[in-house]
Amino acid sequence: MLRYLKQICLTLFIFSALSACEKKDPKHVKLTVQLNKAKNARIDIVSNNMLNGDSILLATSTLDSTGSGIIEFALEKPIFTTIQCADQYYQLYLTPGDELKVEPDTSKTGDGVRYTGDGASVQKYLKATSNLQQKYENVDGVWSIEAKLEDYLVRLDSLKKGYARYYDALSKNGDVSKEALSILAVKNKMNLYFYQQNYARSNFDAESGNVEMPAVMADFLRELPDDSIALQTQMYEYRLVLTFYLQSRIFADVWKKLNSAKTKYSDRDLPGIVEKEIESRPISPALKEHFRAANIDYSVRMDGLSPELKMLRTNFLKDAKTTLYTAALNKSFAKWESLEPGKPAPDFTGTTPDGKSISLSSLKGKVVYVDVWATWCGPCRAEFPHSKKLMKEFEGNDKIAFLFLSTDSDRDEWKKLLPDKSIPKGIHMHQKQDRQPDAIWENYHLWGIPRYILIDQEGKMIMAHAPRPSSGEVGKLLREKIKI
Repeated sequence: MLRYLKQICLTLFIFSALSACEKKDPKHVKLTVQLNKAKNARIDIVSNNMLNGDSILLATSTLDSTGSGIIEFALEKPIFTTIQCADQYYQLYLTPGDELKVEPDTSKTGDGVRYTGDGASVQKYLKATSNLQQKYENVDGVWSIEAKLEDYLVRLDSLKKGYARYYDALSKNGDVSKEALSILAVKNKMNLYFYQQNYARSNFDAESGNVEMPAVMADFLRELPDDSIALQTQMYEYRLVLTFYLQSRIFADVWKKLNSAKTKYSDRDLPGIVEKEIESRPISPALKEHFRAANIDYSVRMDGLSPELKMLRTNFLKDAKTTLYTAALNKSFAKWESLEPGKPAPDFTGTTPDGKSISLSSLKGKVVYVDVWATWCGPCRAEFPHSKKLMKEFEGNDKIAFLFLSTDSDRDEWKKLLPDKSIPKGIHMHQKQDRQPDAIWENYHLWGIPRYILIDQEGKMIMAHAPRPSSGEVGKLLREKIKI
């Protein structure tokens, strides 16, 4: 009998062990979530697009009526992610095979949620260091970039010591891997780099080596950090560092060279010129790949598609080794393909000053030059004298319509300004932007104003980013389209 019972126990032990092994998938992550303030809410697990900061959706689910849910998704490498649910955000560092619980922290010293399971210590560390950074980002209502230099340096020193203190405590924790510790050390480095980079850019001419910059800061910022771990784990802070470098060290240098040489160029030429500058830099192949992709992505987001940009993307895809860049570029380009020349122009409707309805489609049969503006926009109104000259050039020509579309939130302010002599006559319409289906801001991917759009007689796209009236190029374009 005793022998029989021993056999049963052994069998149960083996079955339990096998069951435990089966529960853990080394290429998946399992998150068990309890968020009391997010009942029946959608929950997303997202990572960071290193080119532009967009969120990359890894998994999504809906919590039940108690705020509970289980989310499982495939994961092949360590990565920084964020839980997004209702108005709650929690940063996580996840590795393949992790099983983690996220639940309310009811202790008096608790900070929203507590973690149990794989990587719990790391998640607590991330929250603690995030709180530390927020503490020194705004002190007594003064943001770090606004602080006097001596005050800022005190904050910087306190932040460094705080990171070191938290990291030292974590490194003594036996359940944190050397790989995780190494990655978190890189994260601290990038946080500190961006913290100083942001202050330097706001207060010094950092790129020209302004002598007023503290030596400790100048030395720290002299070299661009080149870190494959930060790229692979899609580290948000590293994206900020690289974006600053692209804009303030690569774009700015290109513009400076072109202006000093008095070189004539069009906006379409710039991405190719920037690419050549990137190729000439003494940086690693991984960073060159990143900056090439970021340059193309930035250009299409700002100015839409052009033959030159399409060619740059084609050449990049031949060389690309990082599939995340490929996916990000495909997404950015797909967004603009609906506005390519020859595609039907998305219709939009608004109201005239006398309250009547007017739409783009009502102007079919004419070439339409759309000027998107607002009463508060200085650069918009600075173009109006040039608009008047352009309209004078085509006075009496019924084949062209000059449409001025206001996006003012206050319709009365717009209507009140229209009689002013500085405002061109043309066709005026107002469309408040409330994310409605035909909102011009959404459908034409506006990121700012003024914005100019050119549409042909059949209601098809000519240019989603047409030249400004002051460019001197619009008249020629219009004459070509109406063949005069």
